[in-house]
Amino acid sequence: MTIRIDLVQGRTSYHDRYDRNPDLVFISLQTYEDILHDPNTDLSKNFNNFYGCDVITVNSLNVDYIFFEKTDLDAALEKYISQRTQLVTIPKHLPSHSTSAPTNSNVRSIEDDFTLENLQIEEKIIVAYRQYQESKN
Repeated sequence: MTIRIDLVQGRTSYHDRYDRNPDLVFISLQTYEDILHDPNTDLSKNFNNFYGCDVITVNSLNVDYIFFEKTDLDAALEKYISQRTQLVTIPKHLPSHSTSAPTNSNVRSIEDDFTLENLQIEEKIIVAYRQYQESKN
């Protein structure tokens, strides 16, 4: 399987899990180089956007890639600035795909529609995001 197919599947998995599309994909430097060396890569185009996600390379990322939404990274960056920890944890809403939701009620509470997950974001991802933001300004 090519890395591009793997990225498409990863983006689809993100959407399936969170019921939203990611804005950002953080890619390890090695994976990024593999994409550039792929014979199917058009080198006349910059690989800075992938299916609507801005591509941000991270040196020594522990995975090949990871998807996020900008709102999550904004929250993580704000928390990182105040706490300076190597791992930032933020709450992330997961849509509830449960069949046990009440069916007789016209009004449902947020608790019926969402559950919370603790999303852990490594310092190197937050730093790369901050550099990405600064380069855009």
